[in-house]
Amino acid sequence: MTLDDLLRLCERLLDDLDVRGASARGLAVAMGLGEHVVLAPGQTLFTEDEVNDAIYVLLTGRVQLLLNDTRGVARHLVDLDAPALVGQVGIIERSPRDATCRATAQHRAGLVRLDRDLVTLTYSRPDEVGAAVRRAIGASMLQRLAAVHTNLSPLKSPARPPVLAEASPPDPDLAWLSGAIGDWAINADGLDEMEVVQTHDRPPPRSRDR
Repeated sequence: MTLDDLLRLCERLLDDLDVRGASARGLAVAMGLGEHVVLAPGQTLFTEDEVNDAIYVLLTGRVQLLLNDTRGVARHLVDLDAPALVGQVGIIERSPRDATCRATAQHRAGLVRLDRDLVTLTYSRPDEVGAAVRRAIGASMLQRLAAVHTNLSPLKSPARPPVLAEASPPDPDLAWLSGAIGDWAINADGLDEMEVVQTHDRPPPRSRDR
């Protein structure tokens, strides 16, 4: 992949995430520091409940996310086409992988692996690189929550404790993002339109005349 190809891919990723004003060049610089990974068709990238130590950027191909149901049967959750971010939620919350990721049976997949130290290093930069990384990760987390929300209910028993109840405290080095995501809420009535609202921008409820 040439530099021009990488820049175009970063532009597409930021556009797909609806991130405005972030630098595609800055994101490309961060990706250039990562490790290139190639998956054969059907090959697993990571499995549910294993240690989450990296974010992946899908450059080419397609991967699928699988989630075990209450009987331990792997169920298809969602397919991701390049370009996309994978594995960003767990690394921020410092929790195990909450799903299995593998290349689809028909596609090879090319990815860039950004380990925890590299994510910490890049997001803290005060330049266009840091800004692009921060905004891309935050936007992708919100988008993924909306995309998979309706697929989670049939797979998990209501009696099962939520994943975050058993997770470690958020990584202090990445606390800025965990706190930022906590300031957002997804409007359950608007999930089909992926409507996202900021809780601190909500107007106070109107009092009803009696």
